[in-house]
Amino acid sequence: MNNIALYTSDYCLNHHVPDGHPERTDRHKAVISAFDIIDPDKVLRHYAGFADGSDLILAHPQSYLDQLFSITTDIEGLMQIDGDSYLSSGSLNAILSSVGCVTQATRDIVEGKVKKAFCGIRPPGHHAEKETAMGFCFINNVVVAARTALQNKHINKVAIFDFDVHHGNGTQDIIWDDPDILYVSTHEMPLFPGTGMPNEKGRFDNIVNIPLLPGTAGADYMLIIDDLVIPALQAFNPDFLIFSAGFDAHINDALANVELESEDFGLLTSRVLEGVKHMTKGKTLSVLEGGYNLAGLEEGLICHIKSMQNDIISDGIDNLVE
Repeated sequence: MNNIALYTSDYCLNHHVPDGHPERTDRHKAVISAFDIIDPDKVLRHYAGFADGSDLILAHPQSYLDQLFSITTDIEGLMQIDGDSYLSSGSLNAILSSVGCVTQATRDIVEGKVKKAFCGIRPPGHHAEKETAMGFCFINNVVVAARTALQNKHINKVAIFDFDVHHGNGTQDIIWDDPDILYVSTHEMPLFPGTGMPNEKGRFDNIVNIPLLPGTAGADYMLIIDDLVIPALQAFNPDFLIFSAGFDAHINDALANVELESEDFGLLTSRVLEGVKHMTKGKTLSVLEGGYNLAGLEEGLICHIKSMQNDIISDGIDNLVE
């Protein structure tokens, strides 16, 4: 169990958007390219099936799901849902297979079949609120994953760390009054969607928002990881860690103004994993969110995954020493 597992689906290529839209199919191709560059012998690849209603309802009410399904049934061409979110005839299968990836990956981790996994999926999810699709997102993948993990008797607390440059308003909305899930987010402000102030703390102080100034670079960001993110995670004492993994804080990403280099995504990953590994016993899921500069997405993802791999290796060494 020394390998990281990739969970993905070719259906993710069937979710189409208008020409020039940032959340395009080329993003999925960049993710697969990143894993092709990483040593194939160190990656277990899983092509997941579709989620079912019992999975989706972990994050959204049935009334919202019924509406979403009815919209996607008879689409011809593209349907605009809001200012920047679109559905196509292949979107429902992409959505269901994406959620299928996160549920299978989560169950495989908590059952000990794999140690760490990355879900290379689209559309993303962290802007999807309980009853509202927005910001390219329709189903909140990481909330489904967190509540799937909590169904296991050995998992009592799940922490989500969201390093996407945009605040995950949907994740915050859904877990606001859930004491078993901690949501920690670093995000640029002011920036879409406009939520994520530090005083937005959740009913049980289970939300930690850390706004970033435009121009924040790697050195300052790592101080935030060490001084704010890791202490918040450690105070919660989670059994399971989820990365809401957006790579749009990359210096070359046009949708924001944070200036992380590709290597910084590896550094933040290794720091966070080291900070919580004695609580989570290494159980970690990472789920793709944003990242719209293709080179930045590919390079940042490679650094992120290599840090996860290194943590698996160091965990094995530590166990031998103990």
